[in-house]
Amino acid sequence: MPVSFAAEPATDVGEQCPVVERRANTREPIDLSQTPVKAKADHSQMQGENIIELREKVRVRQDGRELSADYARINQEENRLKAEGNVVLSEPGIELKGSELDASLSGEDATLTDAQYRLTDQGVHGKASRFEAKDQTITLDDATFTSCPEGDTGWQLSADQMVLDQAEGWGESWNTVIKVADLPVFYVPWMTFPIDDRRRSGFLFPSIGYDADNGVDITTPYYLNLAPHYDATLSPRIIQRRGVMLGSEFRYLTDSHNGVLFGEYLPDDNLADDSIDPNRWSYQVEHRTQFNRHWYGLINAADVSDDLYFEDLGRNIDIANQNTVTRSGILGFQDRHWRISLEAFEADALQTTEINQPYSKLPDVRLSSRYPKFLGPLSFNLAGSVTSFSHDLKIQGDRVDMAPQLSLPLEWIWGFIIPSAKYRYTEYELEQTNQALDENQLTRETPIYSLDTGMFFERDAKLFGRPMVQTLEPRLYYLNVPFRAQSDIPLFDTTEPTASYSQLFRDNRFIGADRQGDADQLSVGISTRFLSADGGVEWARVSVAQAQYFADRQVQLNAADPVDTRSVSPYFLESTLRFSENWQLRGMTAWDGETETTVRSSVAVHYEPDERHIINLEHRMRNERDFRAEQAAVSFAWPIAGRWNLIGRYQHDLELDQGVDTLFGIEYEACCWGIRLVSRRYLNTELDVDGFPLPGGDDYKDKIYFQFVFKGLGGAGGSGLRTLLKESIEGYEDRLTPR
Repeated sequence: MPVSFAAEPATDVGEQCPVVERRANTREPIDLSQTPVKAKADHSQMQGENIIELREKVRVRQDGRELSADYARINQEENRLKAEGNVVLSEPGIELKGSELDASLSGEDATLTDAQYRLTDQGVHGKASRFEAKDQTITLDDATFTSCPEGDTGWQLSADQMVLDQAEGWGESWNTVIKVADLPVFYVPWMTFPIDDRRRSGFLFPSIGYDADNGVDITTPYYLNLAPHYDATLSPRIIQRRGVMLGSEFRYLTDSHNGVLFGEYLPDDNLADDSIDPNRWSYQVEHRTQFNRHWYGLINAADVSDDLYFEDLGRNIDIANQNTVTRSGILGFQDRHWRISLEAFEADALQTTEINQPYSKLPDVRLSSRYPKFLGPLSFNLAGSVTSFSHDLKIQGDRVDMAPQLSLPLEWIWGFIIPSAKYRYTEYELEQTNQALDENQLTRETPIYSLDTGMFFERDAKLFGRPMVQTLEPRLYYLNVPFRAQSDIPLFDTTEPTASYSQLFRDNRFIGADRQGDADQLSVGISTRFLSADGGVEWARVSVAQAQYFADRQVQLNAADPVDTRSVSPYFLESTLRFSENWQLRGMTAWDGETETTVRSSVAVHYEPDERHIINLEHRMRNERDFRAEQAAVSFAWPIAGRWNLIGRYQHDLELDQGVDTLFGIEYEACCWGIRLVSRRYLNTELDVDGFPLPGGDDYKDKIYFQFVFKGLGGAGGSGLRTLLKESIEGYEDRLTPR
């Protein structure tokens, strides 16, 4: 079967293999037809009028071309040169050594026997019994090809014949053996491969993995370079115990459009659950159009054949635990003052009952406007939406939500005062799918008043012996929202987010229009920052805030939820600190003074003296509303000996006393090749909104990933493993397959 490979860019190799000389390909082709030839040798003689023979220490130069040999014969009538004995020829882009040379003085062609060649623009080299160059095409007999430096046997192609097309940046070979450390590991009767970093159609090296449920999992992508502005990748995937899946991806980019189309299909899955169709599929569409300066369109759509698709066929914990697929389209307009969009939204929640499916929204019209100088110093803002919600089993209907706002921003270099008044009008036209409602029309009218004020102080200071500028930034935010009964209003798209520092300075404690929280409260916050005196780089930030409540919060997300009678909120503390260029700490704590307990916290320490030495320590905890969760994690990338590196991450649930995610791998990086082996075991269970596993899940997935990279030729293990490592280890950069 013919095989072709698309590559890790050959131009990366010269940067990582300093002994391989590379020159940027910025030269123009040289016309040697009218270029004079200069020659010298210890002995020379004329034969007739047109032939010159040179012997011993022969040197021939011709506008960028230089030849040395033991013997040379120049035929001026035929415009050719022949040389023998220790032949060395160099010209822009190529260096040659051999025993016998026959070349045109006009640069049209050249033939060399017992050749050693180096393409200096591409940083590759090799040997051949016969080397022939003509019109930027090189033909090699009994040839080798590698991007490794001399003496490094990392990888090499050995073939009966090779053709290297320098104009196209591609090569092809026949009866080819791929060798690693001088050992043959793979044979193909015909293959193509890149000789520089230009894109061209061909096979990418396969990604190889192992799953305890699925068995050996091999994907062999084929890249199609269809045009400069669009391409495609076909990815046959062999899953040992399930069958053969075909995946495809199509990408496009024009002046006004860009997007990705992706799909997978697995016919007759051998391990499919009896409750689902064994023909399994998925698709994803991402598209953006910029019609002109103001108008744009977006499409994001995905779907799967069944609820178990991601669990059975996903390749990592994020995909395996994905429980929703969405489809949406947007037509939008924006200018200096207005943003308007017409949207459609539909979602499917996986592995849940029909009644718990999310609402569809069609249409969903959203608008916002901002006029900073609407009337003198007054600023006018407007946020609104008109949405139609539909559901097969729940209350459905239309909602209009409008919130015009007037504010008076008073700002100085030392502080600000911003009084604001907003009027929120929300109207519903409801219907029940299978029964009549007591009331079809509901209206809520809510005034919202706020006063936001803060000051800025600064002074000279020192931190860890460095001169700094320290700021002190107190802030007061008063919010008054009268109570409006809302228990009859259905929850179409509204949630209550996790309380946080920033949440204390918003005018609604809910996200969505179905609930407007009542409030009579004052949020008090203070921040301090340490900025470098010379460049303003932030070395430390500490912020703390608390809200004082002057009235109970009667509006709750659900009608059965009790009224919140606390007089104060927890203290929220957020901080970042750089101990040095190498060390960084981030932390967040929510401490309830009434119960004297920490209700939520997270802390992360990041150490990175250079890109190869990385350690991350993390801890996070929740203890609120009869729910407690606590996790700790460590991740690292660290060299252990020479070019060998260890990589890993371990995440443990301290409350449930079980591992959540264990990743461990080893990688070896030579200058022209690399290898990586990664093992992973993760908890296959549903996660809550904060990423904590819900109790009761003890089903684990085990996977093994293998990756081999020939730098300058190709790589195995693709972007999936690269993405997994970057997301698992903060600061990790993939040196084997950089993008």
